[in-house]
Amino acid sequence: MQVDFEDGETGGRYVLRTEDGEAVATFSKAGDKIVIIDHTEVDDALRGRGYGQMLIEQIVG
Repeated sequence: MQVDFEDGETGGRYVLRTEDGEAVATFSKAGDKIVIIDHTEVDDALRGRGYGQMLIEQIVG
């Protein structure tokens, strides 16, 4: 399992990749201390394993 982080000026995303698929969580930056989680998506093959929650925890952690 691999988690990649992509950070831009106005937002970013975390992508978890496995042999079975991907889970993605995207966010927007609303200032220096505020982020807005825009979207999470987990491939059907990965659902129920807690990967979406793990990505959210990476953002707010």
